Amino acid sequence: MTPSNLMFADQARRLTAKEKNKLRKPLIEKMRRDRMNSSIEQLKQLLEKELQSQRAGSKLEKANILEMAVSYLKHQNRTQGAAPGKETLSQPARRNQQRFEVQAENAFAISVKI
Repeated sequence: MTPSNLMFADQARRLTAKEKNKLRKPLIEKMRRDRMNSSIEQLKQLLEKELQSQRAGSKLEKANILEMAVSYLKHQNRTQGAAPGKETLSQPARRNQQRFEVQAENAFAISVKI
């Protein structure tokens, strides 16, 4: 058999399920990364006013955009009253959540200053 016939024979055989999964996995992963990047870019556009004050000549990383979005949403929840579901939290759970929010805000403030 000539090399071209061998190549045609290889292409004609059916792929096993394992081989199909091996071929499919990188494509699925790329689609997942593209979806995440697209969503982060949409967040960046939605929060453009808030992000302009933070830019100060530094490139925003994806993590910064996500942190700012979380901070913005928490601020919105506080200004509009209690967030849905907070009424069901016990007193200790509410204190722990408040402590966590303060720690997250402090960490965010530090990351923005750096």
